[in-house]
Parts: sequence; C-alpha cells; structure tokens
Amino acid sequence: MKTICTIKKLIAISLFFLMSLNSNSLFCQILSVPETSNFFEYLEHFTESKRYSDLDTTEGGSKAQVERLLSYWGSRLHPHGDFSIANNAIIDYALNYNHVNSTVNPNWTCVGPSNTPSNNQNRGVGQIHRISFDPFYGISNNTVYASTGYGGLWRSQDNGENWENVNTDLLPIASVSDVAICPTNNQVLFISTGNPDGGVELAYGPNWSNINPVFTIGIYRSIDYGNTWHTINNGLLDEFITNGGTIRKIEVDKLNPNILVAATSNGIYMTSNALATTPIWTNVFSGLTGSDKDFSTLSLTLVYFLA
Repeated sequence: MKTICTIKKLIAISLFFLMSLNSNSLFCQILSVPETSNFFEYLEHFTESKRYSDLDTTEGGSKAQVERLLSYWGSRLHPHGDFSIANNAIIDYALNYNHVNSTVNPNWTCVGPSNTPSNNQNRGVGQIHRISFDPFYGISNNTVYASTGYGGLWRSQDNGENWENVNTDLLPIASVSDVAICPTNNQVLFISTGNPDGGVELAYGPNWSNINPVFTIGIYRSIDYGNTWHTINNGLLDEFITNGGTIRKIEVDKLNPNILVAATSNGIYMTSNALATTPIWTNVFSGLTGSDKDFSTLSLTLVYFLA
C-alpha cells in the first residue's frame, strides 16, 4: 500500500509539472523551434527569446518557470529530453492502476485556507474549472457539481452550503476537467480527467515545454451516483498516449443520453453509445493538424452539422 501511495503521489507531483509548448505555427516562428525539438532544445531557444527575461524574478515569471522546469525535469529527462517517455509512463500507470483500500485511518483536521480570496491576502481553496448543475436542479433537488484541476469532483446537495468529494480520490489522478450528468438518470455521471485551463498558448506535443495542464487519462463513468468509477476509453486514448494532451469539455445530448461529446487538445471525440457496457469513441474530424485540432469547448449542434 505504501508503494502504491508513493507512486500515486509521484505521478500527481509529476503531472503538476509536466510541460507543453505550443505547436501552432505562429509560436514556432517566434521561437524558431522545430516541433521535433526536445525539452532541453526548447528551453535553450526560450531563454534566448524575447519572452524570457533574466531580470524577471517574480514568482510566476519566465526565469522562475525555467528554474522550476530544470530543477524538476532536468535530471529526469537527461540526456534525451524526450517527454513522450513520460507521457507513455503516465498512461501505462493509469491503465494498470488498481486501487487498494488502506487500513490506516488518520485523523485529519483542516487548517485552511478555507475562506474566499480577498485582495490577494487569502488564497482560497484551489481552482475550480467548471460548475455544473444536476438536470433536475430546482425541480427535485439542489445538486451542484464542481470540477477541480487537482482536487477531483465535488458535489453539493444543498445548493452549495456543504460539499463532498465524489470518490475521485480512488482514481489514478485526482484531476477532473468537467462533468456531464445523464439527463434522464442523474445516477449516471461522466467525468473527463486532466487539468484543462493551466498553461498558456496551449497545444500539445510530446516535448513541448511551457507549463502544462495535467495530461488526461481519459473519461470515467459512474452508474451509481459517483460511488464507483470505470473507464470508458475505447478508441479515445490512442493519440494521447504518444502526444499527451487534455480534455477540456464534455457534453451529453439532452435528448439522447447515449450521445456524449468531448472537446480535447487532439480534436473532438464523440460516442453514440455512452450508456453501453463498452462505449466506442470516434474522432469527429479528420485531417486536422497542429493547433487546428486543439479545442477548448464545443457545441453539439455544430458537431452534428460538421460531422
């Protein structure tokens, strides 16, 4: 159990620092960096570019970013600088992950921060990426969901007064980018994994080295209100294994709960049998390359039209 916890913590820490450069042509032109550049080659170009300043000593400044990258990844990626190896290791870990319940029952006490940020004096409780409402909200319940990049999925059944974690700590990574609730049965939940909103000028490649969102390990489904979760990634993760990437938005068709669509950094994926035992995913568009396949949101109407 200790080994599993250690590996899980290492993966969580590693994911926090995984980086990606922007593969769109404009960014490559600015830095004059081939898309095949490795981690060390990109950092060299970056520190010689106008985007880097050795005088920028702020916490989130370019100098601090480079120092953090080198401190964490320098020795781990030496001498090859190939991030695709890390991508493959993360996906392999998730695919072979088996949760083991611990017999340890520590007595934890929250020491904060637990209040709303105000004038930068209080840091709050972490970043929330999505707020979603139960399809029967305001009719038969007051249930609200919050998707967080590092704390998993949270649910309030009393209009936000009290919150509970929806057992996403049982997953290989506790990073949830979005949640979709079946419109005809709110016991059925879908979550996409990964941190969708971190970093800047995002598109993905195995060696891109800006601050990177947590890479996705796919989509999970619960049929028992979040008590248990199971992967439904048939046809979804193939490209992510090599290039990394994330899922930013998922949406279920309100008229047909078997239709589930995902906007990702590797295109838009759709399944037409989301409630089946083994849903099958297909990439809606073909022929897209570079930043053209990097989607941040979606419209089901538009997806149907273009598909």
